[in-house]
Order: sequence, then C-alpha cells, then structure tokens
Amino acid sequence: MHGRILADTSFSFGFSGAGAPRREPERPFRVLVLADFSGSAAHDARDSLATRQILRADIDNIDSLMQRLDVRVPIPVGDRAYGVGIHTLDQLHPEELFADLELFAALRNLRARLSDPSRFKEAADEIRSMLSPQTGSGPASLPASSDPAGPGSEADDFSKLLSGEAVPAGESRPAIADDLIRAVVGPHIVPAADPKQAEFVAALDKAIGAEMRAILRSDGFRAVETAWRSLHTLITRLETDETLTIDILDLSKAELEADLAGGPGASALAKLLLSDRVGDEPWSVICPIHRFGPGEHDARTLRGLGAIGAAAGGPVIASIDPDVAGCASVAASPEPESWGEPDEAFQALRATQEASWLMLTTPRVMVRLPYGGATDPIDAFDFEEIEPEVLGTAQAHESYLWGPANVGVVALLGERFSMQGWGFDASAAGDFDTLPMHALPDGRVTPSAEAYLGERAGAKLRSCGLIPVLSIKGRDAARFGAMQTINGNEPPIGSES
Repeated sequence: MHGRILADTSFSFGFSGAGAPRREPERPFRVLVLADFSGSAAHDARDSLATRQILRADIDNIDSLMQRLDVRVPIPVGDRAYGVGIHTLDQLHPEELFADLELFAALRNLRARLSDPSRFKEAADEIRSMLSPQTGSGPASLPASSDPAGPGSEADDFSKLLSGEAVPAGESRPAIADDLIRAVVGPHIVPAADPKQAEFVAALDKAIGAEMRAILRSDGFRAVETAWRSLHTLITRLETDETLTIDILDLSKAELEADLAGGPGASALAKLLLSDRVGDEPWSVICPIHRFGPGEHDARTLRGLGAIGAAAGGPVIASIDPDVAGCASVAASPEPESWGEPDEAFQALRATQEASWLMLTTPRVMVRLPYGGATDPIDAFDFEEIEPEVLGTAQAHESYLWGPANVGVVALLGERFSMQGWGFDASAAGDFDTLPMHALPDGRVTPSAEAYLGERAGAKLRSCGLIPVLSIKGRDAARFGAMQTINGNEPPIGSES
C-alpha cells in the first residue's frame, strides 16, 4: 500500500530533472552540506528558509561559522531544556561544558571545596546537613543516562532560577542551590557514614557524570554535535580552493520535511539552490547530515531531495538506517540470514525517476571516541561517558556518537576529483581511514562502522540499492562498496556525467 502511494504520486518541482550538464574541465567541484547547524530545538524562532544564506566553509572558519549561526544546544534540566550558546567546537567537550555551564556552578564550587583539605570538613558538613532529612532510607540508585530530577522537583526549581524564570515564593537562591545538590548528590552518599575526602569527591563525580551523560545523549545535543563534527571531518580531509568548495546551509530535518511537503514548485530549498549557482555551475554533491529510515514519510522526503538534486545538477549523497534492507541492527544481527524483508516504501522509491539522483550509505560510522580515561580523559572530574559495567553490551552500542557515513563518500569523491579532475571514476569502491575505533579493556573492539559485516551482508545491502559501509578488522577504517544510486545506476558525477 505504501509503495503504491509513493510510486503513483507526482513529485515534480516544475523544473527539468533530465540531468546535469556535462562538466567542463575548468568547472569546480561544489559540495553543499545540509544540517541542523544552529540547533533548531534550542531556538524560539527561526528565519524562513527562503531568506537563509548559503555559507562557505573551510578549515580556518569553522568557529566563526558557529558564531555567525548563533549555535545553541538544548541542555536538559529536570523536565525542561534550555538553549545554551556554543561558539567553538571545543565547547562541545565535557571539560568545557563543566567549566562554562551555569548548571554546574554549584557542583563546581562544591567539588573545589571538597578537594581542598582546608575546606573539606566545611563542605562535607554542608552536604550532611542538606541530606539529613533523607537519612532514613539510605542511598537510592541514579540511572546513569536519565535526568536526576523529574517534573516539579526541587532541581526543576533550580533550572527556573538558571533560566531567569520565577521561583516559588519563599525560596531563597541558596536553598534552591542546596535542593539541586541534594537531588543529584544525595543518591550517592550515605549521610550516616563518615566517608573520607576521596569518597566524597568520588560520589560527587558520579553525580556530575550522570548529569553530563544526560546532556551528551540528548537528541538535540547529538544533532548539533554530529553536524559540526561531520563538517569538520569533511573540511579537514579535503583541500579547498577555487576548484573545490564546501558550502553549508542551516536546515533541520523537520524543516526539510515541511519544505518538501509543500507541493510542486513550492520548495524554498529548490529555489534557493538554483538561485545560488555561480554562473551556470551546478552543485556537484548535496550532502544532508540527517538520519533517514524506513517508511513512506522518509521515502517521500528523499524523493523530493532527489528531484532537487536532479535540477541543481548533483546527486544527493545521504545515509539511511539498515532497516530499509530488513536489518533492525547491524550490531545485533550482522548476518543477513537473520534479516527481514526490505522496506516496502523504500523499494517503491527505488523505482522512481528521482532514484537516479540518490546515493545512500549504511550503516553509520563512529563520529568520535567516547570520553574517558583510556581515550580522552577529563581533568575536571572523574568521567567515563560509557559506564564500565555496560561496555560491550547492546546498551552501550547506542551510547556511542554514531553519525552518517555519507561524509566519507563525499570526501572520497572530492579526493578523486583533486587528483584526476572530472575524469575520475565515481563508482569505484574506496576506504575511509583514520576513523575512531574503540578498544575495550577485555580485548574486544567496537569497530568504526558499528559492526564487522561480512561479504554476504555487504552483497545484501548492495542488492537493496545501498552503498555498504564495512568495518575493516585490524584497522581504524571502513570500506565503501562500489558506489551506486539506489536503483543500481552509475553515480551521475565524474567521468560518466
């Protein structure tokens, strides 16, 4: 039913999708990256898509781009999230978040006093005093990946204080700060005991770590971090000049979906991309840093992107979940014999005209290593982003920051262009190296591309119209299978375009 609806619905934008003009040798290789760069979830209002600017990106201006776009990330506090400005890539790091966020101010102060022998007793007595009403039940457990306080809690009152909202009548600022400390530290300390300095600090670090994980794992934070780190990967792997350029457009997935749902000829994105051509130079590649999956909704969005790619002159290279090939999780089910049937809506998408302008990779690649003592130590407090007790489990898998692998395909194509000009072979397989891979204490490895998929899995993904991303054993790299569009055609770029 879904496939029939998708295949029978016209998705014309009112301009020709016959293909890009043949590229002359002097024409540049132009990459356009679409992503939620500014953090739409943390902004109250957004400029209309029609008025947004396409911005040039290079190795020297990534921080200035973040400032120009007023990047904000939603920070979860209790049952609310508050937008916090992020002006450099470094500010996405836990060390910087702990030092900069007002949320952690009371905990920073408390930790400093606990770590100072001359002030330890005073700080410890203060904690005992705050926790004294709770001495009857002993320590409760604090889930490592959840918010420490729920709706209407005392910590939520503190979040209102941080955001400038009114606080309950009769509450003083110190009392509310005490409430936050009680909420996040209390579960880790037994007031009746007499812990030493190291034990107090360790308990406080567990509380800080729980808060930090909640931030790093929130959807809004991950979307912004993935966007900027993926862009950083691209601009550090490609040497940009007048012959190879990288531009960005701030566009969330929700905005993309709304724009493409407007009917024929109503897409502001299409009009923006076509109007931004330099002379008659087409876009070479359109690279959305968004997560796509099975179902008619994403299939229609991808079809719309394919139509824009055809009109704008370059293929859309995106990433998609392996569910479209019948695989719910490559980590849990790496063998294709255990997979289900391919997604019906995606199969219908493969039969459309726009399929010739869509190239999709799967699975994901690791964007960065998890923070921790063996990988990227945090000096300000003791912190392991993935709790040691869950390392190597299915629960830990989604605690990594996975991102779209399409950036690797774009980087490979750009490198080939730089070496060979427009005569390069866009369909050739290639390796994406120097990727993060996580060596676990027990000798196991979390590979660069989620799992170690064999030849049969790669062949299955390719038969479903995808570009398989295969982790290479013993290397911090992933191998892309032969490049293709989702209908099995040669990519409409390079020597064949």
